[in-house]
Amino acid sequence: EYDGEVIDLMGLNNTTMAHAPGDRKGVKNHAAFNSEVFFAQRPQIMLPAKIEGSSVKAIQEKLTWDNAVLKGLLLDPRFTAQYQLVEISDGRTGILAYADLDRLSHLIARGLEVEFMTDVTLQDQQGS
Repeated sequence: EYDGEVIDLMGLNNTTMAHAPGDRKGVKNHAAFNSEVFFAQRPQIMLPAKIEGSSVKAIQEKLTWDNAVLKGLLLDPRFTAQYQLVEISDGRTGILAYADLDRLSHLIARGLEVEFMTDVTLQDQQGS
């Protein structure tokens, strides 16, 4: 069970994101994302997904889609300096998510297991 804040990155329920300046080019109905708003709001974890039984290739495909919707955020040097792809588990259920490195200790202090997912890499697909 997650009791933390949930931040809508697409702007449907996040007026700061919805009204942020910038173009609305991108994936239809997913174009309001603004990286400056993201870094100001700085979620503790993002893009959580159950991965049980998923192959590395399937995870990479999902993250490639997420990166396109987030306008290249997952490969942005500011993002890669602050966030790491991890598996977070309570011993029964695990999720894959990007976690804020400065706040990983909070997850561990709550008794959660955190494993860095170094075998998953993401390629820049912006030009394709």
